[in-house]
Amino acid sequence: MSQIKAPTLAVVADYGAVRIGHATSFFELLGGAQSDGGWAGEGVTPNRFAVIPSATHYTINTDPRFAQAAAAFLAVE
Repeated sequence: MSQIKAPTLAVVADYGAVRIGHATSFFELLGGAQSDGGWAGEGVTPNRFAVIPSATHYTINTDPRFAQAAAAFLAVE
């Protein structure tokens, strides 16, 4: 995953085909969740991880919370 240089948003449905544990492992490969983020956010990477609750891999693409997570990620400077 070290080849990915752009900030990345990993999104998963909590009732989807991809298990949350696998998605978490992917996020960790991107450098996320490796340490405490710290009081000032000094340990936070530019990558983000979102779990859409009560969604499935069938419904996540039309779930407004998916769009909200993507919009918030894209709005980060």
